[in-house]
Amino acid sequence: MDINHLLSSHQIALMQADAAGSREAELAHRNRARCYAERVRAFQVTLGVAPVFAQLA
Repeated sequence: MDINHLLSSHQIALMQADAAGSREAELAHRNRARCYAERVRAFQVTLGVAPVFAQLA
């Protein structure tokens, strides 16, 4: 996945968490969003740029 796909997937996971019908589903979507954020952060580190998700570090 490229960086744009990862960022898009992260945003979609957050929107799905907000629309989730149960606490369990919300947590699953937020966990997936967290995984995408970690992948974005790792990608940015390899490029030597400032992380977008610095607040999660």
